Amino acid sequence: MRRALGIAAVVAALAAPGSAACSGGDDRPPPAASTGAAGTPLTGPEAEALAYPVFSDPEVPVYVGLGRRFGIAQPADPSSGERWELVAVGDRAVVVPLGTEFVGTPTGGAPPPAGGDGEPGPTQVLTFAAAGFGTTTIGIRRTRGAADAGADEPLLSFTVTVTLTGEPPPPEPVPTTAPAPGGADDGEG
Repeated sequence: MRRALGIAAVVAALAAPGSAACSGGDDRPPPAASTGAAGTPLTGPEAEALAYPVFSDPEVPVYVGLGRRFGIAQPADPSSGERWELVAVGDRAVVVPLGTEFVGTPTGGAPPPAGGDGEPGPTQVLTFAAAGFGTTTIGIRRTRGAADAGADEPLLSFTVTVTLTGEPPPPEPVPTTAPAPGGADDGEG
């Protein structure tokens, strides 16, 4: 199937501030609320600045609309060198990495690591563009400094499906069988 948008066009449109892909003048619905640990909303001015959906639970499939920007968030402590590294993107024709940023703290769910003052630490958001229709995986791994390759850390794998609307496809209909006409128990006889 021919791709509706080229990867370069998607990346350029999503990366440019004030671009048509991010403006309020298009007819697409606004992006979903940003979510943090276990799908709970991120709060504060940092969350308001994230005008794209953010996912954090690798057990929950991710659905994103074609041409949309999205993020994967995990707790991190950049002051100690703890961060998340992108290990793999299964199909870069479906998902293109854009970068990473650190934002405020998620609420609810499991709290991120506490800082020295007992306050939750920041959240790292790895951002991506949904460049083409299909399903792929994104693998990330925690690292704890320049010398640590993160080999001992488990890989978190997110399954991402890009659809036209960002919604999961409807469930397959359940086939039903009707009783054969003139069957053994047709009520006559």
